[in-house]
Amino acid sequence: MKLRKTVLCAALAGTTMLSTSSAYAVCDGCVVSAVEQSALTIGNIIQALGTSFTTLFNEIDTDIASVGTKVSNAVTRASDSQREMALEVQRQQEMDQVARETELPIDPCATSPSNYAVQAVSGAASISSSLRPGGSHVSYTHSIRR
Repeated sequence: MKLRKTVLCAALAGTTMLSTSSAYAVCDGCVVSAVEQSALTIGNIIQALGTSFTTLFNEIDTDIASVGTKVSNAVTRASDSQREMALEVQRQQEMDQVARETELPIDPCATSPSNYAVQAVSGAASISSSLRPGGSHVSYTHSIRR
């Protein structure tokens, strides 16, 4: 919007300078006065144009700085998010590793390759049979007496 105002002001100044009608001077003082007045008007227009350009350039500079800040903030947020995601993945991997290392089978007797449970039962039975009067070995495969 301000750029349009600046262009419009410059176009108006140019039109004003080009549309002056020819005049015949009555005296030399009149010509000098007219030239001084035109020079003053042109100087004011150039000064206003310079002020408009300065304002416009300052606004552009401010806009560029704000865009730079926004991009910087976006990059910072993205790197923070990526770092948090990496930490979460590492944390999850550590938890999975601990779970794998400490996991117990659902049925240790069925999954034990050396069948520790059967060895423990037979060992306990042989020790207990030696302590009983009569000393017979108790087998768990016998049917229960009625």
